[in-house]
Amino acid sequence: MVGCQLVSANLVCARETALHPRTLVAIDMATARFVTLYDPNPEFGHVRLGSVERLSWTDRDGVETYGDLVLPPSHRLGQKHPLIVVQYLSRGFLRGGIGDEYPIQLFAAHGFAVLSVQMPGNAANVDAETDFNERQRLRARNWSWRRRAFTALDAGVDAAIAKGVIEADSIGITGMSDGSSTVQFALINSSRFKAASVSTCCDDPSNLFTVGPSFAASTRAWRYPAAGDQARDFWKPQSLALNADSIRTPLLMQLPDGEFRAASETFASLQSHGAPVEMFVFPDERHTKNHPAHRLAIYARNVSWFDFWLLGQDHPELARPEDLARWVIMRATLPSRRLGS
Repeated sequence: MVGCQLVSANLVCARETALHPRTLVAIDMATARFVTLYDPNPEFGHVRLGSVERLSWTDRDGVETYGDLVLPPSHRLGQKHPLIVVQYLSRGFLRGGIGDEYPIQLFAAHGFAVLSVQMPGNAANVDAETDFNERQRLRARNWSWRRRAFTALDAGVDAAIAKGVIEADSIGITGMSDGSSTVQFALINSSRFKAASVSTCCDDPSNLFTVGPSFAASTRAWRYPAAGDQARDFWKPQSLALNADSIRTPLLMQLPDGEFRAASETFASLQSHGAPVEMFVFPDERHTKNHPAHRLAIYARNVSWFDFWLLGQDHPELARPEDLARWVIMRATLPSRRLGS
């Protein structure tokens, strides 16, 4: 429930559930019963959806968080499905994760299980700090926030696998913004994920000048190395560019034209090392993409990407022929993974 206002004896609120988008409801204050005043998507009740189960877990460091496991509408007892991880908030209607680029129920309709992950809270020492820059320094030190976010996510994948409905060797990961940074850390520090897609990218040394002077000033306040410093040890746990010789997970980048320059080092480095990587840049877009035609293209390509790499479909129904032709070549020339090289 959000945006509640008292109207006479009723509380009028916007209400949504994991399986239904927002409606306007009136709640009787005496009985707690509610009636729907307005449903802007009445046809949604006729759509066949996958089931949702809320999972809670604690990772190896004692960090608690939760997520929602969505199974295909066609799921039957004993079946196992490839899993796609969507980040990084899991509240209300399960649409497409932060940025709404990873259509959870469409993935489920294509035979995937989906784990919608809620990011963990900050560590206690970060929450106790009132100065914003100091909080960022603590989170950046030894990439502590990235480790915390990834370890919690990884434990969530374990919790999903423990349900007995996941193909443990067929897992994909997605992310935007902070979630994209978690994807980067995951691809460098784990061999669990067999395909990935990001909406923004990347954390690399070149960001200190490609993103712009304002960002460079912020990173100085957060005690990142200065541009031009030989700081390989700092960047190595997080930079895909510095690990390009060992990254072999197929990576799809669908980026806004307002930010794609931050991905140029990663894209060039992965390409030069033969890694399977695709980049698409959408014009007139900033951090969150808003043009409906772009959103539709992004949905279709994300579904096709995971159909191809996780389901092994040679002709995904939503794939463009020119995309599919490149992916077939990528798969045929995919080198072996060398984790930690």
